[in-house]
Amino acid sequence: MLQGALRIALARRERRIGDEHILLALVSRPGVPAEVFAGHGVTHESVSRVLHGGGETKAG
Repeated sequence: MLQGALRIALARRERRIGDEHILLALVSRPGVPAEVFAGHGVTHESVSRVLHGGGETKAG
């Protein structure tokens, strides 16, 4: 998961690994964490949209 977060940060040309990279890595990998997040509407696409612009957030 941390390697995935590093890859995401490097792909975005960012110099640090932050919470957002870890979250993106969690929702990107198949498995229980991604399923739990998806059950609450949190997907790679929705996280990317919120973090990197282009969308409004919805509570709930």
